[in-house]
Parts: sequence; structure tokens; C-alpha cells
Amino acid sequence: MKTKMLPVIAVSAIFGLVACGDDDNDLEDARVLDGTQILLRVAGTTATVENNNGCVVVENQSATITCPGAYYVTGESSDFQIVVNTPAVENEGNTGIYLYNAILKSSNSPILVKNADKAVLHLVKGTTNLVEDGAGDHLFTTVNGKPDTAKAAIYSKDDMNIKGAGTLTVTGNFKNGIQSSNDLKIKNGNITVVAEANGIKGKGSLEITGGVLLAFGDYTTDVPSCTAISYTSDNYYGSGNAAFKPNYTGNTILYGGEVQAVGPVETTGMTEFKFPNGASYMYK
Repeated sequence: MKTKMLPVIAVSAIFGLVACGDDDNDLEDARVLDGTQILLRVAGTTATVENNNGCVVVENQSATITCPGAYYVTGESSDFQIVVNTPAVENEGNTGIYLYNAILKSSNSPILVKNADKAVLHLVKGTTNLVEDGAGDHLFTTVNGKPDTAKAAIYSKDDMNIKGAGTLTVTGNFKNGIQSSNDLKIKNGNITVVAEANGIKGKGSLEITGGVLLAFGDYTTDVPSCTAISYTSDNYYGSGNAAFKPNYTGNTILYGGEVQAVGPVETTGMTEFKFPNGASYMYK
């Protein structure tokens, strides 16, 4: 029996102008730029900031956000990094990054959350976004002055939520695609992740409650296919070698390799991997 399925989705547990008002309850994230937002326009190795609230510093091929609030990002970078480094005091509020047709590439982690009470990555409805890191070490200094490595293209040292009705493609050339060292929640969105190691990793916990999610890790050729489309809860969907049982009704896809079949399947003889939110992945 192959046991290298966990790097595809890994859970390491045992598995406007002022800095306020970021909302992580609106699942649509339908937004239109009207000139009032704090807007980072990335271009190549730099960025300009419109309506800067005094909490965005652009230098050394990075933009560092130092207080909670709603920050929009658009444009295309070739080697530029968005860094969140707020005081992270309890109940300070969310730090929201709104991706608005953004292509973010960096030799390091294009999105790095060093410190925050909670960071929320918003995929604005109707937008297409891409995040891709480089293959070299992603070294940075923590808020405590210690050297550390960002192990993913989107990497957070603190809690992170991902949501919105937009599209996000993540390529992790160094190690992982998306990773939080604490709790990672994916509420919705059309998300595709291809990574050298783990596609998605929540070191504290990983909770997926909606959206369309494709996650590929380095062992995808060893992982049997699994898919679930337009399903109802408590039924198994997939192929003869793998199946996914959601605990809610919706549209979600989780698989490694190519999809072979869609529909209810028999799971007798399969091994179960149970997600913390109650969903199950069955495989042989």
C-alpha cells in the first residue's frame, strides 16, 4: 500500500483609507476599484501605493504592511514580495490582502505573513490571480530577530483564511504551495496548487469548507485519483482506487494525478484518512 499521499494535502497536527474594516464573512468578495482603496500596483521589482494609510512601506523589492486593514493588490511582478508584519495584538483586527488580477512572482515567497492577529487572503470575484515563488531558499528574519525559512509560495507564521469568488493559481517551486504555521482555513474560491512538496499545509490545523480546490504535491504519481463534483454530503465520490466523502453539499475537488471517474463509488477495502472537519479521503 502506498503511503505517500499526505504531501498532496498535508495536516501536520495528527493529523477604506484607515486600517480597519476588513471583512472575512463575505464569501463573494465582489469589489470594484473606485479610487478609495489602499491599492498596491506591482510592476516588475517594485510597487506604487495609492491612498497609503501610512502602513505600507515599499523598499528592497518588497511592500511591508504594518497595521491591520484592507489592502488591494493588482499588476504583475517579476521579483517582488508582499509582507504582512503587524503588531499581532489580540483582537487587533484582520489584515486583508485583496488579490485583484494580480500576478505575483518572487525569488522568495511572494506573500509572506511574518506577524498578524489573522491574515485573510481575498480572491476578488471575477479576478484571475497567480502566485509563484523561486526555487531557492526563502530566508527571512522573524519578529523575534531569529532566522527562519518561508516554506511556501504563500506562507504565514500566523492564522490565515483564504476566501472569495475569484481564481488563484499557486506554483511552489521551493517546497510547499500554501502553508500556515498555525491554522489555515479555506472557505471558498477556485484554487489550483502545484508544489514540489506539499500542495497545502496547515501545521496547526487545516479546514476546508467550500470552493473548488486542486492540490498537487511531489508524490502525485503515487497518489490515486480522487474527485468530487456537485455532490451531497455523506456519499463517497471518486474512482475505484480513491474516494472523497464530504461533510457538506457543494463543489470541491481534491486529487493527485489525473481524474478518472466521477460519481458514487464502493469503498470496501479502502483505507480512510479523516480530515479534522469530518470529511474523509479513502484510498488503496
